[in-house]
Amino acid sequence: MDDRITLNLIQNRLKTRQLMTFNAVLNERSIAKAAERLSLTQPAVTRTIRELEALFACKLFERTNRGVMPTVFGQVLGEYAQASIVGLRHVVERFNALQDCEEGHLLIGTLISASAQLLPHAIAAIKERSPKLAVTVREGGNDLLFPLLISGEIDIVIGRLPEHAVDSGIEHHVLYKEPLVALVSDSHPLARSKDRLSLEKLLDYQWILPVPEVPFRARVRELFARAALPMSERIVESISIATNLGMLDIMSAIALLPGSIGEYYADLCNYHVLKGIDLGDFGDVGYTVYGQRQLTPSTELFINCLNEVLGNWHIQGGRHAV
Repeated sequence: MDDRITLNLIQNRLKTRQLMTFNAVLNERSIAKAAERLSLTQPAVTRTIRELEALFACKLFERTNRGVMPTVFGQVLGEYAQASIVGLRHVVERFNALQDCEEGHLLIGTLISASAQLLPHAIAAIKERSPKLAVTVREGGNDLLFPLLISGEIDIVIGRLPEHAVDSGIEHHVLYKEPLVALVSDSHPLARSKDRLSLEKLLDYQWILPVPEVPFRARVRELFARAALPMSERIVESISIATNLGMLDIMSAIALLPGSIGEYYADLCNYHVLKGIDLGDFGDVGYTVYGQRQLTPSTELFINCLNEVLGNWHIQGGRHAV
């Protein structure tokens, strides 16, 4: 067909500015939100999308009650746009590294297990070395973060590592093994108990457990199964730390948490980690990168900072040393 897209046509007419605008609309599913994100007017964003549709001679978005949704052509262009933007960001990082420049952007994905202690300490360490480095943190589950890692929208994921392989290109690196702990408020009847505690003795209390789709919920099921006990029927399912702490204050409840989270709030606030009861392991905590793409200089530096933080914990006798 005479009207087919050619490489020469794309090379001569497609601009980086157009790809960045298209990618913003694709991610935001909204012209207005994309314009706000790019500090542009809505007519300017609309004009750019029309330029691209004229260039490719096809419709890239459809307006729906859920916002603007990509057509099959828009989805194909979206894959290229995302890869191009990620590639350009990596070029900028490399140039800045060669020029011994501190500027750059580190994009981190985190799960709850690393968000209280390991991640804040590592961010503080990298900011001390590179004060101008921009750092963005996104919290979520592996089902959200790993696709973003593969696409290049984040550089590294910190948190509990999955027990099974997710993608052949994803590389997991263990930093330490995290215990599972039971957290209560200081006013809880068990907080100052002198009795030897067991899982069976905790069954009569209200429990706060993670929602079923969270991977470490399986660890909770295993915990009760090993003790030949039924799961408590008095449960609230929640992964909201703020909500969980509030419930501990008013419900005499018990929350099962990763060790670093429980110990952090026990040290900081009016909470208490129940001692003398073995709840097993939460799992391995570490970092995940995409092995089929070269790490940015800021990601390499951040990994060094993670290991440096763990090294300091080990020297100081910290509870998170491997």
